[in-house]
Amino acid sequence: MEALACVGSLAKAMGPAMEEHVRGLLDVMFSAGLTPTLVEALESIVSRYSFVHMLLSFLVVFCR
Repeated sequence: MEALACVGSLAKAMGPAMEEHVRGLLDVMFSAGLTPTLVEALESIVSRYSFVHMLLSFLVVFCR
């Protein structure tokens, strides 16, 4: 779970330089299910990047 928080913190701190890497990690991040730590990490990611639509689309697929 600490890794999820770390990804969120890195995304927030590094900005656009991390965007491509964060996109590549989304599948893995959701593999443990929707946890409070994941939600916090996603909030950090969404606050920094403009790919909110992609995250929402991923959630729709994941929750089916």
